[in-house]
Amino acid sequence: MIDIEMIAEVRGAATVCGAPEGLDALVFAETARRRAGLHVFIARDDSRAAAFAAALDVFAPDIERLRLPAWDCQP
Repeated sequence: MIDIEMIAEVRGAATVCGAPEGLDALVFAETARRRAGLHVFIARDDSRAAAFAAALDVFAPDIERLRLPAWDCQP
């Protein structure tokens, strides 16, 4: 089980991994609301990035985001 309260209280950088798809967006959204600063989600591929963005639209449409292209894409 993921303890969002515990993640929010961590000082400095925190890494969360192993959260099931879908739940990861909820954990990300709640953690971003409770912790100031920059938050980064790294997806394994474009389809996973799109699914995460869609879930984030549901859980946190108010969170500003910037999506960077895959490193192996054409310029």
